[in-house]
Amino acid sequence: AYKNVSAGNIRILFIDDNRENLILAQATLEGLPFTVYVEVGAQDGFERVRNTPLDMVFVDLEMPGCTGYDFLRQVREFNEDLPIVALSAMPRNKSEVNLGSSFFEYIEKPISQSKILVALEKFFSQGKLPEG
Repeated sequence: AYKNVSAGNIRILFIDDNRENLILAQATLEGLPFTVYVEVGAQDGFERVRNTPLDMVFVDLEMPGCTGYDFLRQVREFNEDLPIVALSAMPRNKSEVNLGSSFFEYIEKPISQSKILVALEKFFSQGKLPEG
């Protein structure tokens, strides 16, 4: 079912202020052909995006100091194309997250392998292929 995302080594970054959520994200994708990076907080995540080729970023919306929205604005200053997926434990509808603000997708926590794969498949089915 996920023909596009099984084709190669896809590089994914998860950014959250909660380490347990990052451990869960890594465990959720274990065994799949992905390189999974995790960063605690938006600032470290921002540095990772600047310095590492990535195919998709998942970022928590509610982080102290720098929200997912702030992170998105900072990244868009130098990278308009990187798909960034908003994560939130607070139920929201997609228009509230405002995908038009250039979040690629919105996923309600808890994350699951299927939710992540659906977002990846949606992106790569648009004819985009992992870089490299």
